[in-house]
Amino acid sequence: MSNCFLVILLIIITPLQGISTLPETLPLQPLSGGYAPTKNFLFEESGHCYVLRVKDPDEPSSLRKKEFFALEEASKMGVCPQVHYLSEDFSFAVMDYVFESTLSLTQAKDLTCLISIARGFSKLHKMSKNPFIGESRTALFLNAYHEIKDVSSSTELENAVKRLPKIQKAIMKYEDEFVMIHGDPHPRNLFLTGGQSLLFVDWEDVNWDDPCHDLSFFCLTHDYTEEEEKLFLCHYLSKNPSSEFSQRYFLCKQANLIFLSICCMRMGLNLAQRLGQPLVSDSLLQDWSYYVKIWAENTEHSPQFLYDWGLCALKILKEI
Repeated sequence: MSNCFLVILLIIITPLQGISTLPETLPLQPLSGGYAPTKNFLFEESGHCYVLRVKDPDEPSSLRKKEFFALEEASKMGVCPQVHYLSEDFSFAVMDYVFESTLSLTQAKDLTCLISIARGFSKLHKMSKNPFIGESRTALFLNAYHEIKDVSSSTELENAVKRLPKIQKAIMKYEDEFVMIHGDPHPRNLFLTGGQSLLFVDWEDVNWDDPCHDLSFFCLTHDYTEEEEKLFLCHYLSKNPSSEFSQRYFLCKQANLIFLSICCMRMGLNLAQRLGQPLVSDSLLQDWSYYVKIWAENTEHSPQFLYDWGLCALKILKEI
């Protein structure tokens, strides 16, 4: 990151924070985590910590517009860290740094926290519709599958993907219930503040879809038991789920297990190719809790771990 860019950045945010002096240089600390090309940096100015989020210049402008619109709306509603600046060319954003750790699995299972999290999702799902939404969630993951289908030797993945159009058709029957969804509410994308406010980060996968996509994805990636899952949905709805809602939820849960298998196997294959590490397609799989715990507590993972988690998602899909 050039000093010239940083000076321009500080000139932009100076009026927002009342910064009286402009340093010649500004140390940036890279923030770890994530496999997307987007880069995040921590910097401090006038005693306040910020995150500089820099987008990949090769990313289509339509996707950057979608994310930045979501960031602005989410900031207004208090469901993401406060956003101080969004560049006009959608190349970078400046927002508050969150000092709390990302959501732990232990927190997520605590009753008080569970209730706060459910209310946070309910608040999120009241956001205005994003005018820059493009392809559906299912279409995006089908595109991701086509990137790896020639190098993936998994017949189980191929068979699971064939189920997606039918599942999506069934979900579309409830299109009137669609809302803005975050799309990727795994533990490292969530913060629960001291005031029990749920904050979401990484809005790249925001979409207009069934809220049960967010809810089932959250429950899966936080290793909720069936009892915890039901309790979470009751607090989200402020009532017991109807049979229709339960049906929608089950459809979205199936879709998310297929999405997770595609995503994890693609990340594993791409990382293995980049590192020159061979993958074992028939390794002994751990249980679901193992993969969720490792993912939640670490920012870097081996290609084999990611690939195996995708296979585990397919195994769970068969069992539900």
